[in-house]
Amino acid sequence: MDVILYKNISPPNQVKKKNQSGAIIKDASQGTIISNVKFFEDGSLDILHPVLLLNLTTDIEDIAIYNYVKIPKFNRFYYIDKISTEGGLIRFECRVDVLMSHKTDILKSKQYILRQQNKNNSPFLDDNMLPIRSDHAYYAKPFGGNVADITCGRVILATTGKGGTVI
Repeated sequence: MDVILYKNISPPNQVKKKNQSGAIIKDASQGTIISNVKFFEDGSLDILHPVLLLNLTTDIEDIAIYNYVKIPKFNRFYYIDKISTEGGLIRFECRVDVLMSHKTDILKSKQYILRQQNKNNSPFLDDNMLPIRSDHAYYAKPFGGNVADITCGRVILATTGKGGTVI
């Protein structure tokens, strides 16, 4: 079986991946084809996390520069998570890149976007709602008397910030 090795420089959340020259990865001409690759099979073949075995005829230093692989047999792209040697073989432990593997379908699809991550980042999407945040900040400031004394009937509650309210 043949595989195509690439040096990927794109972040994982980018659909179209680029190689070290900055070109979008499309075909075998932008990578290095390696033949006679076998799968490490321990009873089953994992298409999402395959382990590839290459003959050690190639210098491992030449192979270690790669971090991305396409397996044409599966028509999928994979990140190379770990490269090691084992019994005269070079072992690649991989995990599927879902975005690049299904790039054509993703780019053809249409979405209806209600919210965006950054407020007013796009002139095409007017998102006036407050950004959703999961962090909270609590501050306490001492006042002149015992404001938490229920017997006197006083409680002070104050919230501040953009659109905050003071009671």
